[in-house]
Amino acid sequence: PLVRRLGLGIVEDELEGRISRHLLPEACYRIGDWLEKRRASDEKHVREVNAALRENLEAMGIRARFKGGVKHAHSIYKEQTAQNLSLGEIDTIITTVIVNSAKECYETLGHAYALLNAVPDRFKYYIATPASGIRQGLYTTVLVPGRARVELRIITEEMDRQAERCLLSFWVPEA
Repeated sequence: PLVRRLGLGIVEDELEGRISRHLLPEACYRIGDWLEKRRASDEKHVREVNAALRENLEAMGIRARFKGGVKHAHSIYKEQTAQNLSLGEIDTIITTVIVNSAKECYETLGHAYALLNAVPDRFKYYIATPASGIRQGLYTTVLVPGRARVELRIITEEMDRQAERCLLSFWVPEA
């Protein structure tokens, strides 16, 4: 948690991955093998979701930037054990849509739900009241053609900057 608060999320991911591979080699191998079998289709789904949303948002005059990919084995392991889920029940695909304003976050959510099927009970609101250790924004899960589940995060450029720099954003001026 301290590493994340200091704005060093990349370091946190690397440390968690190394620790998991050392302490839980069998679980990491099993999950890594499972992810590798899915990798091509998961990456295809990320591209499809991003392309569909980009096209729709551009048509509505919303400029967006996209980040996304497939979760790391250690984060899947944490989710699996914390929620007692099978691998098939875990969303492996994450797409983050970065827009310019909170208003555009809500508009983007509406467009996402119009294009893709929302998964019931999979919506979290962290714009006005961010939770500790969780990035500010809108979080939801959608189904794409082919029935893949995608964890969709919708945030602003400022929210992204805050999350990347965390505590450092209060002391280090913008470049």
